[in-house]
Amino acid sequence: MFNWTDTQEFCFPITIIVIVVLTIILTFLLKNKSERIKLIPLKFISLLLIIAEIVKLVRIYNSVGLIPSQYWPFQFCSMFLVWFFIASFFKGKIGKAGLATSFVCGVMAFICFMISPVSVIGNATDNLSLVWSNFDNLHTFFYHWLIVLFPILIVALKLYNPKFSDRKFVLIPFYIYATVSVIMANKYEQNYIMILRNTVIDWPNHIIIDAGYWAYLLFMYAFALLSILLVLAFFDFILKDSSTEKS
Repeated sequence: MFNWTDTQEFCFPITIIVIVVLTIILTFLLKNKSERIKLIPLKFISLLLIIAEIVKLVRIYNSVGLIPSQYWPFQFCSMFLVWFFIASFFKGKIGKAGLATSFVCGVMAFICFMISPVSVIGNATDNLSLVWSNFDNLHTFFYHWLIVLFPILIVALKLYNPKFSDRKFVLIPFYIYATVSVIMANKYEQNYIMILRNTVIDWPNHIIIDAGYWAYLLFMYAFALLSILLVLAFFDFILKDSSTEKS
């Protein structure tokens, strides 16, 4: 827990500063633009992630002649390929569900990322040289930081304002994806969305030892529910309070 490597301690503050500066610049440039224009950077991020993921899978296939199940898109961070695309290209309730889920799950991903970056990106920061042979490390590093940038832009560009009443827009798509991941994780014995064991914090794993796997699975479902509700309640309160002070 909080086991940052030396290279992560060096790279992460710089990356966070870059994200903050980029957010400020985009907010300034796009603050008076239409929603269609504001969505351009989000569409760019969404398509970039999808293209990069396809390139990664093609490289793996060319290397070993198949795509092993650990690379299938059922990890928690793989969900964002879907959520970001829906948030960027769909309107109405579907688009709102994409925005809400992208934001809430993005916050959750960032927290997990900061608590245990090694369990999320391994040692990708040890080598970030911009060469084709280093694609895997670059993909891992930038993929997860773009997951951080996307939800920040959603709020900064005023494309989405988190509200506790939006919980159904997050819970339904999240649990549909999570349930599919649980089925696939147990079928192929892959730790999708940490459903077989927790790699970020260790103490939930004792539930498996003390009460069995199904108790752990129930705990993870309940923990996800609590996390989603807390994120929505917190940002609903903070942003509402902020807007009230300004008015």
